[in-house]
Amino acid sequence: MILKKIKLLNFKGAQSREYSFDSHVVDIRGANKTGKTTLLDAFMWVLFGKNSLDQKDFSIKTYDSDNNIIHKIPHEVELTLGMDDGRDMVFRKSLVEKWTKKKGVGIEEFTGNETQCFINEVPMQVTEFTKQISAIIDERKFKLVTNPLHFNSMKWNDQLAILNEIIDIFDVNAPLPDGIYQSNIEATKKVLAAKISKIKSELSQYEIRIDEVRRGKPETSESLDYWQSHADISNAEIQKIADNKLSAIEAIDAENQSFIAAYGELTLLRKKSAEITNKINEGRANAERNHASIVEEKRIAASETQSKIEAERNNYALIMREYKAAESSIEDIDKQIDAVSNEKLIISDDKYKCYACKRPLDNVVDIETSLTSNFNVYKSEKIAQLNLTREEYIVKNNGRLVKLEEINTTGTKLKAAHETQLKALEEVRQGAAIVDNNIFIEELGEVNDKISTFALPEKKEYKSTEEDEAMLRDWKIKLQQEQLEIANHVACDKAEQRVDELMRQETATITELAKMEKDLNMIDLYEKARKDILVSKINAQFEYVQFKLFEKLVNGGDEPTCVCLLGGVPFNDLNTASKIWAGIDIINTLSRHYNFWAPIWIDNRESTTNIPETASQIINLYVDDNFQTLTII
Repeated sequence: MILKKIKLLNFKGAQSREYSFDSHVVDIRGANKTGKTTLLDAFMWVLFGKNSLDQKDFSIKTYDSDNNIIHKIPHEVELTLGMDDGRDMVFRKSLVEKWTKKKGVGIEEFTGNETQCFINEVPMQVTEFTKQISAIIDERKFKLVTNPLHFNSMKWNDQLAILNEIIDIFDVNAPLPDGIYQSNIEATKKVLAAKISKIKSELSQYEIRIDEVRRGKPETSESLDYWQSHADISNAEIQKIADNKLSAIEAIDAENQSFIAAYGELTLLRKKSAEITNKINEGRANAERNHASIVEEKRIAASETQSKIEAERNNYALIMREYKAAESSIEDIDKQIDAVSNEKLIISDDKYKCYACKRPLDNVVDIETSLTSNFNVYKSEKIAQLNLTREEYIVKNNGRLVKLEEINTTGTKLKAAHETQLKALEEVRQGAAIVDNNIFIEELGEVNDKISTFALPEKKEYKSTEEDEAMLRDWKIKLQQEQLEIANHVACDKAEQRVDELMRQETATITELAKMEKDLNMIDLYEKARKDILVSKINAQFEYVQFKLFEKLVNGGDEPTCVCLLGGVPFNDLNTASKIWAGIDIINTLSRHYNFWAPIWIDNRESTTNIPETASQIINLYVDDNFQTLTII
């Protein structure tokens, strides 16, 4: 890819400029603040929406002499790029202000910016434009192959990741010894180190545990066979005494058969007594439950009748209130009828005089006749209406009188029924019928009499002699001592077995520790060889620069790093010319790896006289006071 042309329109103060790049090496000269950085910013803005410092938030608008934004003008950059396939592509991006006149307001208001994108004059959305750019070159890779300083401005681990990309990392991985997991060397080392630490900690505990077992062994005397034989003798003597006691007990049991039979008969009588007692109690309980049920039934019936009586009383009271209210209304209507009947038409003497001259009107007689007639009609209609309302009240009250009589009749019947119910309830309460248990009571008396007069034969009891009991105690004590000695011997044997087991585990642990330490040492040797190969392969990719990939530590180990060296000097300590030289060497390698060559922008080109050869287009930016305007040479 090469840059052929840049057109600027109101971009960062450049009102309308066009620059052509017709060669592989382009020199751009100008004094400070003539727009060299503006060109690079424009180039990056069109492609990635950022400036040369990788900032998204920067101003591209044009300002006036008072440092105020000049509004309502377009801001645009157009790039013509020659692609590797020989065709030219034109990329154009514009920033246009949006002004809106709200309804009812005569002044336009700024409502935001709109970005417009074009490829070969075909308009498209920003997202599609970005997608098209990404299909040509990844932004990260583009910066790496266009800016000589970009790679070394990255974090060291990001630099290392890129270096690992340009070599076949699998060629660096030599096989480890069998049995050593190698997909993740660092993880394997951590696992081995943790296991070694754990095993060493376990080894320090074995001697303590063995000593604890040995110190916990009980003291023993004689042999195990000695104590087992004596225990057998003691068991035999104890069993002999027990057999003699069992024979004596069996003889006594034979003599106690009559007692056993009689005791069985007495037990049956006691059982029968209990059964009869349960029957009597159950009968009484059932009778009481039945009586309670009848009482509750009678009580509920009486309660329901009382509720009906109360309801009729309430209904009677309500209708009576309505009757009295209607009677009062009838009286009021009678008074109104009397009042209307007694109303008189009064006509004043001066009522029919002229309003202006006060002279009597000519038709006074006709007017008075008409008024009198209308008044009489009014009285008749009013009295008729009042009589109609009075008749309605009378008819309704007559109905109420009938209803009151019905309520009185129903109430009388309910009261009579309620009195009957209350009487029956009281009779039930007073006359509880308990079931007749006389038969069971009589039978129970007979059974209890037999129990009270029952005579058990004498029962014989086994009584051991004091001599036998003393002998049994002595043999049991002797047996306990012998069993304790046997248990001590068994505990000693188990302790020795545990010591042997712990010593075997200790030996196996030592063997395992030795193997793990050997594996860890093999990994260290492997990593050293791998690191040497890695450094060699990476540095072989570059013509001038070398990379320091590991930093020696005080303890003899090393840790990963990534430091670019030119002539043995770290990049940060190089002068500007050397940094550019190193940067172009890195770009050449990365461009070959990515198979993508793009314009290399070299700022402050006056600081270096020579640069490495490169297949990329070189755009040199010179600070030159001889050129007060930006000039392409």
